[in-house]
This record gives sequence, structure tokens and C-alpha cells, in this order.
Amino acid sequence: MHAQSQLESVVINDADARRRALGADDQMEFFRTYQREIVEGDLRDPEVWLQLAKQQIKGSRTEFVLGTGEEADNLRTALSLRQQC
Repeated sequence: MHAQSQLESVVINDADARRRALGADDQMEFFRTYQREIVEGDLRDPEVWLQLAKQQIKGSRTEFVLGTGEEADNLRTALSLRQQC
């Protein structure tokens, strides 16, 4: 079974997430079989946190792609989102 067929939904967060996601779509060779949500913005913004938290509630099989540019921030955010699950 391919990994993409096991994904249910993916949430991408990055300051430039929309542009990066469109670029990735152009490079992908397989058909996307999962739901993708884009939350563009800085994780220091409370509105971004609210949007991410809403995505987490939608399903426990949600995967997050975080692009803060700082590994520690990515890890801290990932742990916080997982605790909210």
C-alpha cells in the first residue's frame, strides 16, 4: 500500500504555504487522494493557532506539515496540536 493512500488529510502551515503547495502540485507524479488544508501565516499569530486547532478537531488522522523555519518551533507546535487531539 502506498503512503499517500493511507493519508486522510494534511494541513500545511507556512508563511508562504499556498505558493509552496501549488509548486509541489506541479511536481507530484501521483494523484492526490487526501484532503489538503492550507493555513498560511506565522505561528506567533493567535488566528493561525485557532485555524490549526480547528483542523485538528476534524479528525485524529490529520497530518500536519509545519514550516516555521525553526525545528524547535515545529516540534513545540506539533506536540501542542497532538495534546489537543
